[in-house]
Amino acid sequence: RSEEPLDACEKRTHSERGRIICLISVVFADRPGAAFRCFLQESKLNPTAVGALQEVGVAQLHPVHKARAERLGYSWSEMRLPLPNLVVARAIFEEQGFKPWAACSD
Repeated sequence: RSEEPLDACEKRTHSERGRIICLISVVFADRPGAAFRCFLQESKLNPTAVGALQEVGVAQLHPVHKARAERLGYSWSEMRLPLPNLVVARAIFEEQGFKPWAACSD
């Protein structure tokens, strides 16, 4: 049986940063380079980063997306965890591309 991609991130990386890079490559499999550059610029890949407008996590999600996170089954406090943060970011990306992230472009 082949490993699930997210399991592979857990097993193959030994640092938090490596795990986050791996998760970005899985969640944004069709645009990994663009997503990596975007989130590196937004948060320096820091899962506990908090922006000036209370944006949180790796993808610097703005509190306006709290209801979206909850619809996806996550609490807002979980947005400081890399995987839930990136899953919500992916949902936003599916609708709007990278437009919501000021540091990024499609």
